[in-house]
Amino acid sequence: MEYRIGASDRKCSACGKEIPEGAVLYSAVFETGETFERRDYCEGCWSAPPDACYSFWRTRIEDKKPEKKRIDAEIVLGFFDELEKKNSPAELNFRYVIALLLMRKRVLRFADVERSDAGEFLVLRRPREGRLYRVGVRNLSEEEIRSLTDEVARLLAASTITDEEEAHPDE
Repeated sequence: MEYRIGASDRKCSACGKEIPEGAVLYSAVFETGETFERRDYCEGCWSAPPDACYSFWRTRIEDKKPEKKRIDAEIVLGFFDELEKKNSPAELNFRYVIALLLMRKRVLRFADVERSDAGEFLVLRRPREGRLYRVGVRNLSEEEIRSLTDEVARLLAASTITDEEEAHPDE
């Protein structure tokens, strides 16, 4: 038999006040026939577990985490395209990291790997258009990738990705 105990509604069952972020919260579970009911209590209303309480615990209402900024895929893709014309090692490294970001955001998809005397290249496909991109594989350390990723984030800080792009990635 599986029992489901709901999440906190952040209201004290005793006084009815909302329990703010960061505050201590006591949760008690009561058996109600064939199910369980959760009741939450603020710190001021809790002195001991209520009678007929099946189980209880103490926790804290977590602070809401700031919403992550999202990138606008079209802006990043445009920047990625511009870097295709560049040849300096720094620009090639930057383009490689942006390609990884675009793959992570599912704007580009892995298609193949090409190996030649010129090196190893990822072949990436833009599903919406069917366009293929070749990106030179760069042998970067974790520190270099982290630094380049931070730089991409700084450059694109004002951009946001559309909910539609994130909710309905290209197939």
